[in-house]
This record gives sequence, C-alpha cells and structure tokens, in this order.
Amino acid sequence: MTRPVEFAQFLLECLRSEIQAGPNPIADQYICLRLGEIVNPSLGTLTDECCTGLAWVRVAGNIPLADPDDPNGNCLVTARRLTLEMGTARCIPTGTTQAPTTCDEWTAAALKMDADAQAMEDALCCFTALMNDSFGEPRMVPGEYEPFGPDANCIRGTMTVTIDYDCGCP
Repeated sequence: MTRPVEFAQFLLECLRSEIQAGPNPIADQYICLRLGEIVNPSLGTLTDECCTGLAWVRVAGNIPLADPDDPNGNCLVTARRLTLEMGTARCIPTGTTQAPTTCDEWTAAALKMDADAQAMEDALCCFTALMNDSFGEPRMVPGEYEPFGPDANCIRGTMTVTIDYDCGCP
C-alpha cells in the first residue's frame, strides 16, 4: 500500500539535493517534512528559520477519485489524487536605523528566491524519474510557483505537484 508520505519523502530528497547544489544552499537540518495547512518558519531565541533558510515538503491534500466504472459510487476506489507542496523561506534584507534596504539588497533577495524556484523545478524532474522507477508512471501535474511576503522578516515561495496514483488500499 502506498502512503502519501512516501511520495513526500521522495520529493523531499530531490528538493534537498537541488537546494544544496544551488547558489544558496540550506543546511540539512532545515530541510524537512512539514505538516498543516501552511508552513510558518519557527523562531527561537537563538535561531530564526527564515534567516537560516528553510525548505520543506508537505502533504497538502489527498482525495479519492471516482471510479468511472461505478457511477453510483458503490465500491471503495483505490485511485487517489495527492497534492504535495514544496517551499522555501528566506530572510528579507534589512537596512539600518539610518538607511533603508538598498535596491541591490532587494535584488539579491529576489535572485535568491528565483534560484529556489529553479531548484523546485529541478526537483520535479528528479522526482519524476524516481516516481517512474518506484511506482510505475503515475500521472503528475506540476503547479505554479507562488511567492509570499514579505511577512515579518520572511519571504517565501511554494510550488505544488499533483499526483494521481493507485494507493493499493484494501
């Protein structure tokens, strides 16, 4: 039986590889599975996940698909539609008490987020290859990249992928 978290772990390993190979790597301990409706980077007295950089994959949804051979819905279907979300969070640039953030600093932040978006695209290519090797050829549809923020001291970006698969449920 295939569980959604298995797909998420495969995608996470691809994202980890691409983020760490890119121009702005994120430390391994800040690349993880997350859960919930939205990922909010954590803030502690010594660590701010936005400023360390954070990358994640989370299960965003998993629904059964209708069986086209059973229009009345009388039997348990094993087909599922899984949505996974990849994301990154980074620290916004800050100025000083005397001067605001410069255009060069904002440009550097935008380039960092653009590199993260490219890493997500590249992770999808890696994920497609892993999926085909491990699960046959499930139907996958990438979603759009969506930037968020600034929010407090964070800028974030997410990208989804939707996978139709057979869960092998009893």
